[in-house]
Amino acid sequence: MTLRAHLEYARAETLLRPMDPDTRTAEIADIDAEIVAMKAEYPGQPVLVVLDYVQIMDNSESEIRRRVAKSMKNLDEIAMRHRAAILALSQGSRASSRQLASGEKIGADTTDAGAEAAELERWSVYTIAIGTRGPATEGWAPVDLNIGKGRTDGGNM
Repeated sequence: MTLRAHLEYARAETLLRPMDPDTRTAEIADIDAEIVAMKAEYPGQPVLVVLDYVQIMDNSESEIRRRVAKSMKNLDEIAMRHRAAILALSQGSRASSRQLASGEKIGADTTDAGAEAAELERWSVYTIAIGTRGPATEGWAPVDLNIGKGRTDGGNM
C-alpha cells in the first residue's frame, strides 16, 4: 500500500459511521437522518452510504419486488436531495451468480443479474456485477467487475 493510499484509508476509517450493526433491517428515515447528521458533522465532505443489502430495507410493501422498488425509489430521492452517493448492494439470483462466476455474463448482459433485477435497474445510475474470480494470494483475490448500465455514459454499456 502506498503512503497516499494508506493516508486515504486512515482518513476514511476515521469518518466511518456504521449504523446499528445489530439491526437486521434499515428504514429510509434512519438513512435520511444519518446523512443529515454526517453532513452536519463533516460539512463540505462527500457522503457515501453503503447499504448491504437492499432486499432487507423495511417499508410498507409486503411483496419483495414491490418492497425493493419502493426502497430503490426512496434511496434515489434521498441521494438527490442530499447530493450523497448511495451504493446499494443486492444479491444476485443463483442462476445469474453462476453465469457471472463463469464469465458467461459480462457487460450489458449483467444488468439482469440481481434477484429483483428490473426494480434495481430502473432506479440505478450504474449497475455493477462481480464476475469471475482469480486465484487468491495473501488473503486477496482479483475479480472482474462488469458495468451493466451506466446512465452518465449515455446508456447501457
